[in-house]
Amino acid sequence: MTISDRVSMATTAVWGGEDESLVMGATQVPIVYSAAYGYPDVDEWLDVALGRKPGHIYSRNTNPTVHAFEEKVRLLEGAEAATSFASGMAAISNTLFTLLSPGDRVVSVKDTYGGTNKIFTEFLPRFNIQVALCDTTDTNRSRRRSPPAARSSTWKPHQPDAQGH
Repeated sequence: MTISDRVSMATTAVWGGEDESLVMGATQVPIVYSAAYGYPDVDEWLDVALGRKPGHIYSRNTNPTVHAFEEKVRLLEGAEAATSFASGMAAISNTLFTLLSPGDRVVSVKDTYGGTNKIFTEFLPRFNIQVALCDTTDTNRSRRRSPPAARSSTWKPHQPDAQGH
């Protein structure tokens, strides 16, 4: 039984994921400003870097403050793990470049955020990933353009267009 099995969702939202971050009597997760983390020897560092031991190497990848946030999200979602990003574009590009391989095909809506559109029209084609951008006013046509073995589909544009679609 985990702590999230014993407490309410509201309590988990406030306190979940903070146990190991509350050091020296702190009542809130401290903000850790360190960019790098030291270890007694290279073997210990390597174990942390390869995920064999818990810890942090460099704050752009992980740090105690972000770890507490991700653990809270993991508990609230009942997930195996959670990750976070500094921006929406970081999340979008990371997801696309993680899941797609050369020869794959992406079907999306035309009216995405400008940065997302740039990934679709400029970056993915460089990696031999086909992109089909669909008009959101014709959902059936968009669905027909999806490959039969599509791994996921999203049919929600980021914002309505001038016609209210």
